Amino acid sequence: MLAVNTTDNPMFVISLDIDSLGQAKTRIPDLEKSAQLHNTLLQGLFPDIRVARLNVPGGVLEESQQALVEQTMKRVNVDGVQFRLVGASGSAKDGKFYAVEAKYERAIAERSLNWPQAAITYFGVLVFTC
Repeated sequence: MLAVNTTDNPMFVISLDIDSLGQAKTRIPDLEKSAQLHNTLLQGLFPDIRVARLNVPGGVLEESQQALVEQTMKRVNVDGVQFRLVGASGSAKDGKFYAVEAKYERAIAERSLNWPQAAITYFGVLVFTC
């Protein structure tokens, strides 16, 4: 089995599943170019950025479960690298969100004028293959 350390390669999007208890587990990476940062605006703006796609449970959660999931989404640590929630794409309704390496959080927030609704709505433009 080939081991791929996606946190060392900024072109790979790390995929994490967050369960209803707030536990994050790394998925086997999707190595298709369309699922990565090749030829994206985000790659052009921040060539060394690392991105994590967060998959959260669908459906209705209990309040305590929802709080655990939200807490995990805000700050994720993968192999010692801190990621911060910065947006979503059209798939937010399906529980798919994006986090970036913590050092890029401010720059990404400024791109959406520090407006969370814009980050949720339009972040997909940054990760869409051009």
